[in-house]
Amino acid sequence: MDAARVRILQKSRVPKTYPCPQCGKRGRRKGTHTRRVRDIAYGQIVFIELTVGEYRAACTCCKTFRCRVKGIEPRVEYTNRVRDAVIDRLLDDGMSLHRVQQAMRRDFLLELSDGFLHDCLDWKVRQTDMPGYRQWTLKHFSGTLCIDELHLGHRTRLLATDPLGDFPVAFALVSAAAAEEFPISPAQVRRRKQRRGDRVPAPTTRAARVRATLTRDDRAGPTASHVSRRHRLRATNSVRY
Repeated sequence: MDAARVRILQKSRVPKTYPCPQCGKRGRRKGTHTRRVRDIAYGQIVFIELTVGEYRAACTCCKTFRCRVKGIEPRVEYTNRVRDAVIDRLLDDGMSLHRVQQAMRRDFLLELSDGFLHDCLDWKVRQTDMPGYRQWTLKHFSGTLCIDELHLGHRTRLLATDPLGDFPVAFALVSAAAAEEFPISPAQVRRRKQRRGDRVPAPTTRAARVRATLTRDDRAGPTASHVSRRHRLRATNSVRY
């Protein structure tokens, strides 16, 4: 197998003055700071050698701060393009953590930890304007809703989607214990009990009880009376599916 190609890209932002990220008051540059950040490219190992200015604060918010670069969060090892690729596979493709790690390793030669994948989900939630998005979904909602849950180790992703409009309506990242208390359908409750190894009783709907009664009476064979067959037929016709 051929060795992977390694690319190093240069990027810098070192203006003489820069506004404080908290109050906006400009501070003067006192030096520079250089670090490497991992980016993505198919089948390649890509690093960005990032040089940013460090500034002495002219306010009381902090002592020093550094310049911000679009697409790269402060003090991180990966660009936002890596985070977006992870989010696409977790939310859009519904992959598990293990499958996301395999896909990122295969496509971009990235070795990502479980902690980084969880941090990507937290980052996505912080980036989303939830009140504005809620208004948008109310305007475009088709009336059909699907609920899905994806277990990500000690955390669970809860996702509500509109299958006709093909967009997520709402999502949340909660602990596995909190997800167990989330109101879901009886079928999902039975599946959760099966995963825990609990005894799962058979469904007790009216239709199921009638079918069980018919099965027991039919075992009686030709001795069953015409009256009992008439009652069974009446009970069957009264079931609402």
